[in-house]
Amino acid sequence: MRPGGGALYFLNQISIIHDSLSLQVESTAKNVCFKFFLQKNAVKWRMNLAIKMIFDIIKRKTRSVDAWF
Repeated sequence: MRPGGGALYFLNQISIIHDSLSLQVESTAKNVCFKFFLQKNAVKWRMNLAIKMIFDIIKRKTRSVDAWF
């Protein structure tokens, strides 16, 4: 073994561990962002559905009012 070879090996192992940790952190962050995106879309979808239902009710009411005249 060369002098200093152990230190290089040790540093190499540390960089490998660091790379795998940073990849894990990155993938976790992507998962969290994706889940947040899905939740945001679900909320938007529910809001659109609620607005559509309100407008349908208003249309029905106005139709019944139109039928009176």
